[in-house]
Amino acid sequence: MKVTLEIEDSLQERVDSTVSESVERAIQYMNDNDDFDTYYGMSANDLIEKSLRYDGTFYEIVDSNTPIYYSDIDGIYYLHSNVLEEAYNNAGIYNEQPDNYRQVCIYLYIEQEAWPLIEEKIEEIKSEMDDIRDGMVESSDEEIEEKQREFLDEYSV
Repeated sequence: MKVTLEIEDSLQERVDSTVSESVERAIQYMNDNDDFDTYYGMSANDLIEKSLRYDGTFYEIVDSNTPIYYSDIDGIYYLHSNVLEEAYNNAGIYNEQPDNYRQVCIYLYIEQEAWPLIEEKIEEIKSEMDDIRDGMVESSDEEIEEKQREFLDEYSV
């Protein structure tokens, strides 16, 4: 007797979703806080720390993209066990494996894979906003801010 199993590989989709949601939250943070001059002098990493990590938003997003059903967890782990275990080890967790070891591995993998991609996207946004400011030297702060808001509203992740 032959049995065929189909496993849905959603790991990359989960990383992409984490990146997309995180960038959207960072943009929302910038729109909600009126002082655009603050962002001009801030590095992209500082902006990310302030908008995503400080209040735990990033970790909530990673958590919401981590599977909760055993079938999803087991399928992803079956397909990617090597990189998932590497992510677990890279996180510095060397104690006894928890009951939800596979799920923890997936969470850590998503976190570690998404972070550099988020930094890259925020750096692009930050650079564009700085270019807007630099290109409008003769303009008023209100005009510059309006142009930057237009850019953020149109930015697509």
